[in-house]
Amino acid sequence: MSNMYFYQDNRETDLAAIAHLFSGQIANGDEPVNHYVVSKNSLLGLISPDKYRKGVMPCYLEEFSTWGILIGELYESSVLERVHAQHPEYTDLETLAYLYSQDVLEEVLSELNGAFFVILWNPQTET
Repeated sequence: MSNMYFYQDNRETDLAAIAHLFSGQIANGDEPVNHYVVSKNSLLGLISPDKYRKGVMPCYLEEFSTWGILIGELYESSVLERVHAQHPEYTDLETLAYLYSQDVLEEVLSELNGAFFVILWNPQTET
């Protein structure tokens, strides 16, 4: 089982220590892997068994100046086909970040097919 979290604090806080605290509270059984990123006063993290031992989430998407976490996957849909026609190299996470950057993610969310949970965080705009 995987879990994600987002925490923001404007006080002087040791966010890395908070990430480890969250890991201890949320992790189940043998899920010691806690991937996180501290960006200004924000903490974005994923607690996951990391079955491939790649530790790639949260992932910084430089093209979009955005941090992202995706659990699950997108299945074929007309929205996915349109994005991949323009950007065939995009991963599912990049596709969602692209849709968000175009201000259409909320509009097309009901048209997306898949089983997924996503967090996108832009540290510049703090959104």
